[in-house]
Amino acid sequence: MITDTKTRRSRSGMFHRPDDARKAFDSTLSALKMDYIDLFLIHWPLPTLYDGDYVSTWKVLEESQRDGRARSIGVSNFQVAHLQRLADEASVVPAVNQIEAHPYFGNEEVRAYGREHNILTEAWSPIAQGKVLDAPTVVDIAGEVGRTPAQVVLRWHPGGRARTRKPSPTYLADLRIGRNA
Repeated sequence: MITDTKTRRSRSGMFHRPDDARKAFDSTLSALKMDYIDLFLIHWPLPTLYDGDYVSTWKVLEESQRDGRARSIGVSNFQVAHLQRLADEASVVPAVNQIEAHPYFGNEEVRAYGREHNILTEAWSPIAQGKVLDAPTVVDIAGEVGRTPAQVVLRWHPGGRARTRKPSPTYLADLRIGRNA
């Protein structure tokens, strides 16, 4: 089992300020009754809030990784400029960037940056909330290869939804092939 979570919304706003992120992480570990999380993400860079200081929040995630309570750390909804700022100002490169990506929205610029910097892309809404499952091309391909439309679309994703503590293209390919063969 792989556990992952991310900074989340609270009644008072987002848990993105450094102290709030630290408390949220601790409460998550406590609620799950676990000593560590496999993957912890910053949910959103929120560049217009907290003076755009997602780097300080990222450094809290780096602390969690250093002390072994987060095996891997990553981000969600980060664009190239956000990722580059982390590269310039932080010590650890995100293991994962969870972004919207599906055949109708490839998000290729962000994915290309990830490939160049060994940041695994994890697709949220990888089947476009079901909208691509009825696409004629997807249905035709699924029929030709004897798979479901969902399997065809998931195969389209380089990196798909698979996760690993340390991104490994071989591991991910084997995982996808095993699940979707």
